[in-house]
Amino acid sequence: MNAIPYLFTKGELSLALDRQLQSARRDVDVISPDQFLATPVDDIVDHVVDRHRLEPLALYEDRMVRDQEEIQIDVAGWPGRYTIGEGPCLVPGVRVILSVPFSGAPVLWHLRPSTWNSVLPFGKINGPSWK
Repeated sequence: MNAIPYLFTKGELSLALDRQLQSARRDVDVISPDQFLATPVDDIVDHVVDRHRLEPLALYEDRMVRDQEEIQIDVAGWPGRYTIGEGPCLVPGVRVILSVPFSGAPVLWHLRPSTWNSVLPFGKINGPSWK
């Protein structure tokens, strides 16, 4: 059986951002004083930002694609379902797949924000698209 691909469950966003900030500070701290004085500030900033930037997620709902197919769903073992015998109990169903293109750092799909509830969304991240 396939595991449900829950989103926002592999770490805390605030901790990940703190680690990024600490890493950026370490990058600045290892620059020698001579190099620091000889390099334009904008070049140092560009270098550090390029290495540590986490672009926020942006969804492109106007380019969303919806697919649908009829399937058989095994409801054996579901709460509130009484099935007779062992093995699968298949009922007709419909699978709806929404593909939503996005930009930003895909790792953000796995990090829990500071405000959240116990209903976890799920989906698959396929390159620059979320399903």
